[in-house]
Amino acid sequence: MLAEPDGPGPGEDHSLTAHMAARAELAAAYARAGDLEAAMTTAGPVLALPPALRSATLPPRLALIRAAVADPRYDGTARAREFSEELERWTAP
Repeated sequence: MLAEPDGPGPGEDHSLTAHMAARAELAAAYARAGDLEAAMTTAGPVLALPPALRSATLPPRLALIRAAVADPRYDGTARAREFSEELERWTAP
């Protein structure tokens, strides 16, 4: 798994929305690569966002993670099923 950046450096400004979108896309890449634990760890902060901070750009990205977790390599694993259900709850209207 890649190292987490420390955040914006001096004179830099990173939006929360962009940061969370990047995390979701990285989590989808981990899931597609077969690293479910890294996907779950990377997506954790996105899934922990309170409703007031959730962006409309995130559900489609979380759907990409969910599609990757639906891969047959994860069939029957409780962790994948729980993660998929958590993603579904987050994106439910």
